[in-house]
Amino acid sequence: MPSEEKVTYNLCQGWGCHEHCLVETHVKDGKIDRVQKCLFPGKRPANDICMKGILSAKIPYAKDRILHPLKRVGERGEGKFEQISWDQALDEISAKITEAAEKYGSRSIILNQFWCGYPGDWKSTHNDLIYRLAFAYDASILEYQAVDYGLTFGTAVVNGLFTVNSRRLPEDVGKEIIIWGGNPLGFTRPAASTHFLLDAQERGVKLVHISNLFDVTSARADQWVPVKSGTDGALALGMCSVVIEEGLYDAEFLLDKTSAAYLVNTETGAYARAAELIEGAGEGDFVAADKDGNLGVVAHPMGQPFAGYGDLTPDLFATIEANGAVYKTSMQLLREFCQEWTPEHQETVTGVPAETCRQVAREYIANSPAIIYLYYGLRYPNAVQSNRAILTLALLAGNVGRKGGTIMLAGQGDQTTMYGMDQNVIRFPREVRGMSDRVTIETILESFENPDVQQYKVWLNCMGNPLLNWPNKDMWRRRILPNIDLFVSWEIRMTDTARYADYVLPETTTFERYETVCDTDNCVMYCEPAIEPLGEAKSTAWIFSEIAKRIGVGSEFDLTAEEWQRVRIDEGMKGKNAIVFDDGQNPIGTEPITYDTLKKKKVMRVDIPPMIPEDGLSMDAHTTTTGRFEFYNELLNGIGHPFGDFEPIDILDDERRAEYPLQFYVGRHKYFMQGQFTNIAENHLLAEKQFGVALNPVEAKKRGMVDGEIVNVVNSRGTMRVPLQLRDDIPMGMAHTWYSFDEKHYPNTCCPQDLMHAENTPERETAVMRTYYPAYAYVNINVLGTPQVMTHVAGPYTPEGLWNQLCDVRKITSDGKEA
Repeated sequence: MPSEEKVTYNLCQGWGCHEHCLVETHVKDGKIDRVQKCLFPGKRPANDICMKGILSAKIPYAKDRILHPLKRVGERGEGKFEQISWDQALDEISAKITEAAEKYGSRSIILNQFWCGYPGDWKSTHNDLIYRLAFAYDASILEYQAVDYGLTFGTAVVNGLFTVNSRRLPEDVGKEIIIWGGNPLGFTRPAASTHFLLDAQERGVKLVHISNLFDVTSARADQWVPVKSGTDGALALGMCSVVIEEGLYDAEFLLDKTSAAYLVNTETGAYARAAELIEGAGEGDFVAADKDGNLGVVAHPMGQPFAGYGDLTPDLFATIEANGAVYKTSMQLLREFCQEWTPEHQETVTGVPAETCRQVAREYIANSPAIIYLYYGLRYPNAVQSNRAILTLALLAGNVGRKGGTIMLAGQGDQTTMYGMDQNVIRFPREVRGMSDRVTIETILESFENPDVQQYKVWLNCMGNPLLNWPNKDMWRRRILPNIDLFVSWEIRMTDTARYADYVLPETTTFERYETVCDTDNCVMYCEPAIEPLGEAKSTAWIFSEIAKRIGVGSEFDLTAEEWQRVRIDEGMKGKNAIVFDDGQNPIGTEPITYDTLKKKKVMRVDIPPMIPEDGLSMDAHTTTTGRFEFYNELLNGIGHPFGDFEPIDILDDERRAEYPLQFYVGRHKYFMQGQFTNIAENHLLAEKQFGVALNPVEAKKRGMVDGEIVNVVNSRGTMRVPLQLRDDIPMGMAHTWYSFDEKHYPNTCCPQDLMHAENTPERETAVMRTYYPAYAYVNINVLGTPQVMTHVAGPYTPEGLWNQLCDVRKITSDGKEA
C-alpha cells in the first residue's frame, strides 16, 4: 500500500531565540520524515530556519521524552519518580492547590509565566491560558526579571517606552551597521537576523562589530572593535565626545526630536519649567533660549505632535543666569559631561585605542543613515546606563526613526506584535475573580521569612526551565523549594527543573499541538499537529481544563486546544485584513483574516497600514517628562548620572580581582537554545567538544595548565570541576563556560549557575533601577492603562548581571586537591 503523507506547519521548538521561525513538516505513515523552511506569501520572506530548527523534528522521539505523568518518590533533585495516571496526578495536584488556597489564600498559588525558551513564548495560547487561570482563580503570576532588561529600560528612559523594531530595517540601511554586543551571525539567534545582515554586507554596507570576544560575527565583519567586558558605556561616551567636539551632530534632528535645547536648572537638576523663568507661562511647559539669551516657551505636547519653538531660534549650547541660578541646555550639560570622556580617557577603561574610537565615531556619522544593531550582549548591572549612552550616540547622529538608520533591537519581532492579535480575548475570563500583583523572587523570599504577609506555597511551573536557565541554583535548593509545599512542572523531557518537581506533567511538543501565532514577517500562522501525541502527552489546554474543573473554575476552560485557536483568530484578529498575492507574489488586494481561511492557507501576511512606522523609535516620545527623546533624564539626577554613564561593576574591581582575578563569563551554547535542543544527539555531540572552561593560552600558562586537564573553577559561591580548553579567542582575564548543559554533566560538583549571582534580590538592586522603575511602571499602568500584573517587568532590581561574576581557575594535584 502507498504510504500516507501529509504536510503541516509547526513552530520551531526553540522559539525562545525570538527568531520565531516556522517549519514545514513532512509526515509519512504517522511519523515525521523531515522538516524544511516554510515559504511565506510575498517577496523576500523573512522566515528562515537554522540547523537547530531543522533538527527539532527529533525532539518528539528523544530518549528522555516524558510520556506519562510522574510523581516524585525520592528527595527533590534526585530525579526519582513513579509513573501514575493522569487522574491521580490531577486529583492530587488540584487537592493541594485547594488546600493551599483555603489556608493561605488563592494568591499563594504561583504560575511561572517567564516564557523565554518556551515554543511560542508570550504569544502562545499556552501563555494566554496561564493568565486566564490566574485571573479566574485570583492566583499569582511570576515573571523573572533577570535577562535583557538593560536594553528595555535603556530605551524606556530615553523615549518613555520599550521600543519594538522590525527585523527588515537593514534593507534600507545607508552605508553602515554597527553590531554592538552579541554574535548574531553565528550564535543562538541566526536565521532572519543573519539573513538581513549578510545581505546588507553584500550590498556594500560596512559591518562593524563591537564585542569583548572574537567570534563568527567578528570574523565576518569588516571591522572588529574589541572592548573590555562591561565597559561599552565608556566607549559610547568617548564616541559621543568626538561627535560633539568635532561638530558632527545633527542639530536639526536634535531640535526637532529631542530635549537637547531645553534648559535645565543646574542647582536642582530638573528641566526648567516655563513658569519659573517667564511670567504668565504654563507650569507644565519648558524653556529654550537663543544665542542672545532670549527665552521662549516650549509647550509640552502630551499626546500631541511637537509644536515647535515659535519665533525663537534655540541655541543648543545656551547658558543663562536667572533667579540666582544657572540654567544650561541639556545639550550643553552633555557636552560638559563628555569632555571628561575623551578618546584617550575611554582607552584607559575600555582598551579601545583612542584613534579607533575617533575613527569609528567619524565613520558612523559619515556613513549615515546607519544602524546600531543592539543585541543582548550587555548583561551587566550597568547595562541601563550603557545602553542609554549608545542611544545618545544615535540621537546625536540623527539616526533614530530615520529611514535607513536607527537603533535596532535585535530579535524583537515585527510590528504585528503591536498591531496584530488581541490576546486578551483569551487572557481575561468571563468572570475575573482577581488580578493579583505580579510577584517577584524577592517577594516570594520575603514571604518565607515573614508569616504575617502573603505566603506562597504552590509553584506551577507552566513555562521555562528555571533551574537550568536562571542563575543561583543554590537559592532554589536552600531558600525556595524547602518552603514550597507543591512544585509541579509541565515538561516534554527530564530537565533540571523536572528533577526537582513533585509532579511532572507530560506536555505535547510543537509537532503535536495546535497553535496560532501573529509574529514573524508580519504574518499570522496556523499550526496543527503533525503527529498524534506520543504516549500520554497532553496539550496545555487540556491540562488547564482538567485542573480548572477540579478547583472550581472549569466553566472558564470549556474549549479544546483547537477551539481556542478559532477564538484567537476570529475574535483576536477581528477586522484585520491580509494581503492577497498573485502567482508572481505581487500584491493584488486584501481579504479578511478568518480562522477558516487561515486554516486553509496556513500563513497570511497581515495588511499593516502604511502610516505605522517601521521603527517604534520614530514615534514621538510622549511619555517622557518633556515629551521628547531625552538623553538627559531629570529623574536620575544625582542617581548614578542623568546621562547614560559608565558605572563600575564587580568584574572591574581590582580589589575583588586580587582574590578572584578572572571574569566568570557564562554564555549560551550555539548548538542549544537555552534548555532546548540539549537532548538532540547530533547537537550534543558537537557541543560536548566545547564542554568545560576556556582560558586564553597565556592565562593558562601562568597557572601551569595544559589543554584538556581537569581544573577547578572557584569563587565564593562554589567550585566547578571541568576540563580546561585553551582558546586564542578568549581575552586575558576571562574564564568562559556554557550554561546550557544540564546538571548531570557536573556530577559531585557545581554547575555554572551555582557560581552566579541571584539577580532580582535586594543585594543586587541598583540606584538607577530603584529610581527609574516607579516612573516606568507609572507610565505603563496609569498612562497606558496596563494592569500591573500584565506589565513586562516586575520590580526595581538590577535588570542584568549575568556576566558580573569573578572566579579563579586552579590546578588540581594528583590527589585531587588544588595546587
